[in-house]
Formats: sequence, C-alpha cells, structure tokens
Amino acid sequence: MAWLAVAPRPAPAQTAEESARLGTIATTPIPEAFEGGQDGPGVSFFARRSGDGGAPDGSVSMFNDTARLRILATMSALGIFSTDRPFVPGNPFFLAPASPYGLPTDTFDLHARQSNLTMALAGRDIGDFESSGVLSLYLMNANTTTDTYGVLPAQAFGQLQNDDWRFLAGLYFDVFAPRDPVTLPLSMLAFSGNAGTRRAQFRVERYYRPSAAVQHVLQADIGEPLATFFIGNQVGTRIIEDNGWPNVEARYALALGEIGDLAGGRRDRPFEVGLSGVVGQLRNTQLVTAPGDLIPTADTRRFVTDVYGVAVDGKAALTERLGIVGELFMGQGLREYGACIGQAFNNATYGPVRSRGGWLEGYYYLSDRLHFHAGYGIDSPFARDLAVAQISTNQTFFNTLVFDVTRQLQWSIEVDYRRTNYIGNPNLSDIPLDAAGMIFFTQLLWRFGN
Repeated sequence: MAWLAVAPRPAPAQTAEESARLGTIATTPIPEAFEGGQDGPGVSFFARRSGDGGAPDGSVSMFNDTARLRILATMSALGIFSTDRPFVPGNPFFLAPASPYGLPTDTFDLHARQSNLTMALAGRDIGDFESSGVLSLYLMNANTTTDTYGVLPAQAFGQLQNDDWRFLAGLYFDVFAPRDPVTLPLSMLAFSGNAGTRRAQFRVERYYRPSAAVQHVLQADIGEPLATFFIGNQVGTRIIEDNGWPNVEARYALALGEIGDLAGGRRDRPFEVGLSGVVGQLRNTQLVTAPGDLIPTADTRRFVTDVYGVAVDGKAALTERLGIVGELFMGQGLREYGACIGQAFNNATYGPVRSRGGWLEGYYYLSDRLHFHAGYGIDSPFARDLAVAQISTNQTFFNTLVFDVTRQLQWSIEVDYRRTNYIGNPNLSDIPLDAAGMIFFTQLLWRFGN
C-alpha cells in the first residue's frame, strides 16, 4: 500500500518527551504540544520508515491513502485524599473556607476523568510544509471544575510546519506563559502560580538557528478571550464574556546548547528562557433572569476591563539527571489564563483584579524510570482589588514521584501542602475563612498506542 511521504524530521525531535512545557504527566505526552524545546516547531507522531515507505506501526490509511491516522489512549485512575475540602475534590485548585463550626472537611475522591483519547492525522505535504492535525479529548464534562464525567476537548487543531515555520489554527496551548509543572492533577497549579491554559487561536511561529548551539523562537497568536478549559464563564447572575475583540499573545525564547541525551530517554537543549505577553479585554454583564433584571441600577449593568500580562519562563538541565524549570507572571484580569485565582473582577465594585505569582520546580532522575519533582507555586492578587470573601493568596508546595514501570504502565504519588487565604469581614473576625491542609495523590496510568 502506498503511503504519503512526510518530510523527515531531525532524529532528536522524534523521541522527545521534554519540551517547552516541561510536561505534566496528567495524561499521555503529546509531542505536538511540545514546541520550542527541540530542534523544530513540533514533533511528528509519524516516524518515517526507510526503504519502501510502508505504513508506520500503529497507523491506518485514510481518504484514499492521502492521509494517515494514529490513535493514542491513556487510562487514568487517580485517587485523592485531602485533610481540608478542596475546590474541586477531584481536581484541586484551592482550598474552600474552613468550617465556621469547626467541623472536619476532609475529602476522598477516586476517578478516571483524566483518561484521554488522542487522534493524530498526517496529510499531504504542501510545498515545503508538512500538514497534520490533532484531536485530544478528556473524560471531563464542560470544564475541569465541573468535576463530572463527560467529554472535554483538550486539543483540536490543524497545522502546516517545516523546520523553520509553523502555522496552526484551532484549539491549542497558550503562547503566554507556556510551561507546566510535573504534577498529577490536571489543574497543574492553575490559580496557584501556573498561568497559561489553552484556547482556540490562529498561530504562527518562526525558528532561527545561527548555529547548532543557538535557537531563537518567535511565536504569536490571535486567540479566543474565553478559555473555559478550567472554569465556566457564568458567575451567579452575571456572565463574563469577550468585548468584541480577540486576545493577542506573543513570545520570544532563546535556547542555548546543542541537543543531547538526558536521563529518562529525553533529548533537549540544556537551557531555554522565554518572555511572553498578552493583551485583550473582558466584559462583565448582568444576566436577565427575571423582569426586575431589566431595570437594574445603571452602573451595575456592564463593566469592561483591560486584560494584560507579562511572563518570564525558563528551564535549565544542570546535569543529565538534575534540572530546574519555572515561570513568573504579573498582570490584570488573567482569569482566563489560570491566574488571579480565577478572579477577573472585584465582586462588589466590578473593578479589575491585578495579580502576580509564579512557580519553581526542581527535578532529579534517580534512574531512567524513576524521577522526582518538587516545587512551589503562588498566586497573590492585590488585596486592595478584592472584596470580602474573595481569595487573596493561594500557594502550593508539591512533591511528585513518578515510576515508569514499563513504557505503557506508570505509577505516581504526590504530596502537597496547600494554603488559601481569603479577604475577611472585619465585623465577623471570629468566623475563620483561611484554610491550610495536606493533599495526597496516587495515580495508575496505562498508555496505549505511543
């Protein structure tokens, strides 16, 4: 059977699981998500065979042999015990206020909602460009905070790429603040220092390599203002929506050092640092749910805030086994980017909420199959921008141990200390709101098809 010839990628790019998003292990590593950390704009799911150009293992022909399909699946069983009630129990973002009656609020959750199905397609070359696409789905409903089973799109995009350019359209990761820590829940320290999520976008990337040891990356996109991957856009009787304009994101990254072998079968450059930014707008509008809503006080009907943010991200492989990675951000109205602890507006005045935060992680590979990750993340909005009962600080200390029993089976444990602080009511100072506690995770992960 004749198969389409796909332009060969450089050998280092075909096996990498390290990336610009030093990847979460919440699901199957998706090579197409890993831009910027390798020697090109993406990693092909399809390693080209030498000789007769036969079908790559695990892929099937589509559209009269003009395209190929490969299916990858991950089955996840995640158990979570928390000494204090988290929001949400199955995918913790922050801790809910302490019980005013002093009652215990410990919780237990066991679910398979992080199970994932990914379909990768490769099509005909168009000039010097490869054409491909990815559709990836989780077993979550609507968004990750819904905490019920359903179908949640994680990626849905098509792209054209070669060694120097990449053009992408669809649902994909943000250019702004692109890195993720290695944690077990899919929340990935969102609202606790890890800005950046995923949204529909038109994206372009350019790669420059003046030498084998230097790479410059320019990335930009025009994106949907509402991500809704983490949380929905309705808050009580009000809705958060776009203001008729897309968001604009951009990033410059510098990678130094030649690509080399690292522990765990990774291949990457030893150092990379990036600077990214975003600008846009959000609108907070009162919903009409009853006749009385048609005649509210004029100054409460609608509020518009400017959204802006800047982030610095970096990673360094200090040795083949030891490294650090992290991110810092500051900005305003970054609710849709997993920052400001999900708060774009003051609940009383509807003024904008500004915040700053970040996370830092150190990792060590005890062997190619056993690696440890530890770090800290914090998101801290400006207290003067918040109303009573809004969250002023959310911080997490995390420790994750990952054991790749085989290429298909992975067992992991994580221990977090989390603390969430709220703006209290001075007239009710005897009612506690702040919460602190331990969260324990364990996950069994089965990978099929990769």
